[in-house]
Amino acid sequence: MIFNFREQEIKQQITNREVAIGVIGLGRMGLPLAAILSKKGFKVTGIDIDNSLIESVNEGCSPYSDEVGLDELLRLVVASGKLTASVDVADISKCDVIIISVPTLIRDSEPDLEAVTQVANSICKHNLRGKLVVLQSTVPPGTTETVLGSIIQNN
Repeated sequence: MIFNFREQEIKQQITNREVAIGVIGLGRMGLPLAAILSKKGFKVTGIDIDNSLIESVNEGCSPYSDEVGLDELLRLVVASGKLTASVDVADISKCDVIIISVPTLIRDSEPDLEAVTQVANSICKHNLRGKLVVLQSTVPPGTTETVLGSIIQNN
């Protein structure tokens, strides 16, 4: 029987909540995701370009008043130290998993992938070797490989 010890090691690290997660984009999808992962015991670093949003999150306050329960959840996970927020994309260097959750609006019947491209160019300046990068945005099929993957591999 052949065992893949690396796979077993990764599963064990996830089970033990030893995997640090970075969530880039703390909008209406990214912030709740970061908060829930933190509640589940993961150390999460949220990254966004909006300074006021970062300040709000680090104070344990939801910037989205209509998101029921998010304010209480943020207070809990920020107070526990499991969730911190930053404007510095270099903070992904301490993360094992990077989840990109940025807007991909439709412009002229086509998805605007500028935010994905900007984040890809930004994160590839940091060592991504051995990290899992996930694109969690509504994008056309193949975007992860042709846009995000291409930028990361070529830099």
